[in-house]
Amino acid sequence: RVETGRTYDLRIQVRGPEVTLFVDGQQAGHFTNTAVEPFAQVMTKDEATGDVILKVVNAQAKEAVTKVDLGGLSVLPTAQMTVLA
Repeated sequence: RVETGRTYDLRIQVRGPEVTLFVDGQQAGHFTNTAVEPFAQVMTKDEATGDVILKVVNAQAKEAVTKVDLGGLSVLPTAQMTVLA
């Protein structure tokens, strides 16, 4: 039940296909996501800075090789990369 005017601390924990939901530090739900895609990517452009941001997620246990289609967008030959594991 949601109370009007109250602030909640919500957290979603994803471990592979297992998804656990927390409200105010207490587990409020859990399910197994059977529709997990092993690989996903999305590209956006920050209009304020002109930066092209490419987010790639590999949900597999092994490395993956992919091609990225920027839809004809011209970019510099180098980029900054941040890797989270």
